[in-house]
Amino acid sequence: LFDSLDYMNILDSVNKHGDVTNDGSGYLGCFYSTDEVDMFAVVSRTDLKVVLMMPAGALYARVKLVLSRIQISLVEAMMNPFLDLELPIRSRRFESHVDTLVRNLE
Repeated sequence: LFDSLDYMNILDSVNKHGDVTNDGSGYLGCFYSTDEVDMFAVVSRTDLKVVLMMPAGALYARVKLVLSRIQISLVEAMMNPFLDLELPIRSRRFESHVDTLVRNLE
């Protein structure tokens, strides 16, 4: 989809410069855009980054709320004592919750 991984470099530089948001929420807004997709992100105080890709030009009124809820769901899924943090999260509940949140954005 992308010719380069510049967007990952952008996210990696966030913590080097401290909290870049005015309200302390970690919401970065649209941090990378192409003709086809816009990428939004939220970064937690523990450096957990959640990225949401949406079609370019879509309405973004609820993106901040959805990213925040995805981040909360991710933290809840990671609280599983049997989770191996080196592997992708395999949780039907987490996947279902994210799918519902994203569907409601459309």
